Amino acid sequence: MLRVTVELLPRGRESGRKTLASADITQEKGGEHADYRVELHDEVMGSVGVGALREYPRFATTVSIIPACWKTTWRQVLSTRH
Repeated sequence: MLRVTVELLPRGRESGRKTLASADITQEKGGEHADYRVELHDEVMGSVGVGALREYPRFATTVSIIPACWKTTWRQVLSTRH
């Protein structure tokens, strides 16, 4: 599992650090193209929603999977709010 955390560091100082949001990315199906479950959490709103990233290249870099999960999940969460 990967946990991505978004934090605010006022004036770049660790002492005032505050967590704003997080995403838990869990692999649900392995293989060459894997499926991932993504849970979004906001410190003010609580659980924002759950989404899925399907058939993503299993050995893609962490740097590429994080924005892919974030983008796909936000799209899925927002489409259920209309």
